[in-house]
Amino acid sequence: MIGDKKKYFIKNEYNKKYPLQEILEIWESSNGWRWFIIKKNKRRVKTVEGFGHIAYGLVDGEFTEWGEIWMPWLEKNSKVRKVPPSNWPSIGRVIIFNDEGVPIGIKQPREELPGNCKRCGKLLTHDITGMNICYVCLKQKLDGLHLH
Repeated sequence: MIGDKKKYFIKNEYNKKYPLQEILEIWESSNGWRWFIIKKNKRRVKTVEGFGHIAYGLVDGEFTEWGEIWMPWLEKNSKVRKVPPSNWPSIGRVIIFNDEGVPIGIKQPREELPGNCKRCGKLLTHDITGMNICYVCLKQKLDGLHLH
């Protein structure tokens, strides 16, 4: 349909009821840090840095962690840019899911495929994560249900 936009999600291991969280925005810096916004506070708050909005999401920098994000810093920083949704599927090392819960992202050419899944030994047809792991084992690992 015209006007429909694709929805993308990231895994939030701390939210057991809704583990896949919809991504509202992605920001990235020139040094490779990324901020995945999943919730925006509509209310302006005052901090020592002034008034602005606080968002919640995943920060992928030196470490990857969930937390609050000070939006005015992202919006005013000349070394940070908002990533257009068309570029989200190939954003980097954070696994992004489509609305069916299937991981999407970087596809490797067939000649570069690693061979077998390092967890179950099945032949890999593609490796979207670069971790030499099949989709079934990856999903189980993310869900904490790996039974191998």
